[in-house]
Amino acid sequence: MNMSIAQIGLADTDVHRLKTTMAMLITGGSLRCDWRMSPPENADFVVVSADAVVSHAQEIAGLKKAQAIAVLAGESEKIPANCLKLPWPIRLETLKSVLSIVEEKAQRGKGEPAEDQTQTSSATLSSNDLLKLAAIIRSGADSTLEAGKFWRIDGLSRSPLYVAPVEGSFYFTESLNGLRNLEPSVELKFTQVPAAEAQAAEGKPSTAKKPLVMLQWLIGLQTGPIGLLPWIKAPCSFRMRRFPAFQILHHTTAHRRIATALVRNVGSVGELGQLTGVDPVTISGFINASSLCGYLLTGSSPTKLAARARPNASKQGLFSIFRKALGIEAANA
Repeated sequence: MNMSIAQIGLADTDVHRLKTTMAMLITGGSLRCDWRMSPPENADFVVVSADAVVSHAQEIAGLKKAQAIAVLAGESEKIPANCLKLPWPIRLETLKSVLSIVEEKAQRGKGEPAEDQTQTSSATLSSNDLLKLAAIIRSGADSTLEAGKFWRIDGLSRSPLYVAPVEGSFYFTESLNGLRNLEPSVELKFTQVPAAEAQAAEGKPSTAKKPLVMLQWLIGLQTGPIGLLPWIKAPCSFRMRRFPAFQILHHTTAHRRIATALVRNVGSVGELGQLTGVDPVTISGFINASSLCGYLLTGSSPTKLAARARPNASKQGLFSIFRKALGIEAANA
């Protein structure tokens, strides 16, 4: 069945996240119907921002009754009756869950048999395996491992990956380059095994034992398209606890730019994007990776950025931070 989706009143960053997440769901084969973007008046499903419920009331009222409407809203925001709620920020699993409800309703309307509702709900609402892996390797997380055992993770590559949170290391005989393009919908198997099984891998041709921070950083970057990790509660401010160990981490120029901006508190992903010019997916991946590694501090979101009140002073301060962090202080400073 062909279906279409549209948006009304979403911020540019949310439009980008919606399109990116839809593309991931489509390419990953997670949806039953063939979805495409379309104008609101022709769409089967329309995503509306919480602000647009009032500012675009006339446009929304003109939508057909058969069209499904979801309001992109924060945890405490109320939505109109007969509307679905899509929690902000848009995440892969929550969008998939809402789309499944819309697909099922459309199929029933056309007289097509629907899948078992209980089975669909449990499949769409459960956390995906990439998030489970992130929770296991998170810095400072409470370990659920039995004494003397490691986590064995199958499904990332041909060889298993072993994680030893307590000793701060992981065992993997293949190159980490093979893990740089993981699908957010990857299916993994988690097993607790004796430590000796993982340690035996170190005798293989490539050195197996590596610092856990390398895996934490890599997996964090892969979760960027999903949005912020569940324990990073938005809205909040972000700041680096300490500069990432870029000498052993896979990184880009954009990552250094973000880290430098986070020397001081920044109020949101959107504001960080304004400061750095980096896209939201890359920023979310950086924040997630920093959180997993223990580099990130979060706090209450400030009501205003200094950049809004004093743009010139803020720019000068940011350039000063860049020079200091990168070791290029001006000679006449």
